[in-house]
Amino acid sequence: MEKSGTKRWLAFAFANADLLLEIDPDLTILFAAGAVSNLMGVADGAAIGRRLDGFVAQFDMAGLTKLVDTRADSGRIDPAIVRLVHQDGRLVPVRMTGYRIDRHVYLTCSAVVSANGPPTDTVAVDGDHDTATGILNRAGFEASLAQRLEALQADGRSSAMNLVTIDKLDQVTETLGPKLGARVLAELGGTLRSASVDGQSAARIDPNRFALLRDADKTTAGLEKEITDIVAPVCPDDIDLQVSSASIRIPVFDTDSVKTKNILLHAINAFAETTANPFSRHAITGEFRDLLGTVFQRAEALSARIADGDVVVALQPIVTLLDRSIHHFEALVRFDTNRSPYETIKLAENTGLVCDLDLLMTGRVVDMLDATAQSATPVPVAVNISAVSLETDTFVAALETLLADRASLRPHLLIEITESMEIRDLDRANAVLQHLRSQGHKICLDDFGAGSSSFSYVNKLSIDYIKIDGSYIRDMIHRPRKESILRSMTSLCRDLRVSAIGEMIENDEEAHTLLLMGVTHGQGYLFGRPMISASIPAALGSARRADGEVADRAWRTDEIRRAVEAWRTPGDRPAPPAAGVPPRAAADPGA
Repeated sequence: MEKSGTKRWLAFAFANADLLLEIDPDLTILFAAGAVSNLMGVADGAAIGRRLDGFVAQFDMAGLTKLVDTRADSGRIDPAIVRLVHQDGRLVPVRMTGYRIDRHVYLTCSAVVSANGPPTDTVAVDGDHDTATGILNRAGFEASLAQRLEALQADGRSSAMNLVTIDKLDQVTETLGPKLGARVLAELGGTLRSASVDGQSAARIDPNRFALLRDADKTTAGLEKEITDIVAPVCPDDIDLQVSSASIRIPVFDTDSVKTKNILLHAINAFAETTANPFSRHAITGEFRDLLGTVFQRAEALSARIADGDVVVALQPIVTLLDRSIHHFEALVRFDTNRSPYETIKLAENTGLVCDLDLLMTGRVVDMLDATAQSATPVPVAVNISAVSLETDTFVAALETLLADRASLRPHLLIEITESMEIRDLDRANAVLQHLRSQGHKICLDDFGAGSSSFSYVNKLSIDYIKIDGSYIRDMIHRPRKESILRSMTSLCRDLRVSAIGEMIENDEEAHTLLLMGVTHGQGYLFGRPMISASIPAALGSARRADGEVADRAWRTDEIRRAVEAWRTPGDRPAPPAAGVPPRAAADPGA
């Protein structure tokens, strides 16, 4: 190449890279230019004549070998992330790509990030990576999957997923000992990374199972053999090593990579919970492919129903236990009046469709409240908001837009945060909730005690009501342990000046017991079942007719009065009705 042509080639290359390398079939560096000192820690001339693998982290050796395979046909090299070991010990990940010509490889390297650490054969990894293999762990894989799918879609490429099982790998590496076992795992990680999208989309799901996202048009036919060639030579004779993998093409959900990721993970988790050997080739190519197709169809159908507003609102009353007057209603979504909505709601939460569903339900409730705005005593309604929605910026913005011109209705719209999904950023969630409270909304935490995060939520979130999970109410009469926990919960509510709501109350004994404990409000079939109604007044009339007999029973004894007075904080909870005053006339001031 003449001098002017060389300059032009270098100019074009450096426009997209920090470092240029030419490698011969022995991995010897023949040419190095650019940020050699910054990325490799040596002068330009000092790199020439040395082997490239001497500058690469042990984790990435297998990937590098495949990347620069000079025996392969001439052509473009797909990009991959390779971590260079700087001479001062820093690990410098670079995006490496290039071209093969006449058994020489011409590489361009672009720095990604730097990671500090001592010189080592292992790679310092963050919480998203498996420390033994250097590839992503399950959490990191799930977190990055949407971004990878989007990159593939942007390039016009279809995506596929390989699920790999190396049966008894954990036994093999334990038998080999720390040093040799670490080398085997590092080489496995490099091999899997090199087969994945951009060398960044492989993950260790559990000790013996792996997943990798790849371009659907790129074959991984030899992957099982590559893995076997790494492990089999060092596998003890008494361990029956088996390697299996299967691949499945990933559908695209409405060109939305985030929802595609969520649907895929929902299907994987559901499959793993119900299948004895979910990573077997037969299971993946047969049962899982069918399940994945079904989940995508269900998600598409649910998305269409939400877009069309094809859901039904059912209202269930929550009463003040002291006089059993209706305090507010909870708005519950129904898709089919003859079936539980649980599975559909779970699908919505796991796929991200719950944001659209929560917004639709909030809009329906706002319309109901609008219709009763002129009522002398409007009854508040609680709408359920998922933790997923609470942590989604677009949902929070859409909610504010929906409520922007309805200031007078805000005090009558309660926000009930469901605990079926974990709130990851409690400080941010609390900021959103406090803004809503400042606008007049009351906040309720649903299903308190059902999950491991309940008490951390109470510690971080300032709220107005806690709804105690119904399992404690159902079991408290016959299980003293549950009753003791329930008493502790109500004591906590009293100390925090938060009103407690008991759910799933089905008889007078449960209602009386809860009242004595200090629970102020109740919900359950004793007071009214969920009612599909076009308006709040209609639901109010139905609820009062349904529980009128229960409400007017002479259940308020002097003993209960004294017990209530003992726990009641002045000014914080409604006072008992005066003697001789009918229960319905003593309305809860919070209503």
